[in-house]
Amino acid sequence: MFLRYINNESESSIIEELMRRAESNQINIFTSTITIAEVTHAAQERNQSALNSDVESVLQNLFGPPIKLVDYSITIGYETRNFIRTAMTHSKKIKPIDGIHLTTASWIDRYIVRLDEFNTYDQELKSLYPNIIPIEIIEPHVDQLPLFSNPVP
Repeated sequence: MFLRYINNESESSIIEELMRRAESNQINIFTSTITIAEVTHAAQERNQSALNSDVESVLQNLFGPPIKLVDYSITIGYETRNFIRTAMTHSKKIKPIDGIHLTTASWIDRYIVRLDEFNTYDQELKSLYPNIIPIEIIEPHVDQLPLFSNPVP
């Protein structure tokens, strides 16, 4: 989700709106601190093998408020291992980083606040709901984007 945002892909307006709603406390956006190490560069930087100061600025500011970060911990690590092993019994293969994100969401759902959904563009992860994880896994969405990004004075 965050990579699409920094790459300014077509979905970035949806992600911007979700972040705006989180800033005004209409919704909560949680992610694991692992995401900081996962989102390292934009596609433009990779394609040109060169860093861009504008992208660096976005990265520096991306994981502060309104994003709520949840620390990766030994508890999450053990739960992730068990989660991946359970998924295997359902013939599902989960990458460890995806397992960390899903387990973090499950932990938040149990101990912090009930989650309505887990947002991802990863099609494979969507098949894990409801048999392996009870949180609905869907693409980021908003009912309607604002007509104008800046109000008229």
